[in-house]
Amino acid sequence: MFLLLQLTLIFFLKADKKIYALRDVSGTVGAIPLQCSSIMSKKIAENPDALVLDVKTGSGSYNPSRESAVALATAMVSAGEAAKKPTVAFVTSM
Repeated sequence: MFLLLQLTLIFFLKADKKIYALRDVSGTVGAIPLQCSSIMSKKIAENPDALVLDVKTGSGSYNPSRESAVALATAMVSAGEAAKKPTVAFVTSM
């Protein structure tokens, strides 16, 4: 079972890198739904009891404005709760 889980994780990580490269070329790195799905698919796949998320904002972040960071945090909390995982998110400066 552990080996299967590891192989599945490796597959998803490789797929995520390819998808990220495509997002980079297409200029959609900052798209909130794509950021949310990329981050939360990995978090939820780990099957935690709950999630505490730290969403960064400011210079050097994918979400330089507080508004975009709050939008991402809100989307990720919704995704976590949809997966039946208690989820909270904090928006903090980078």
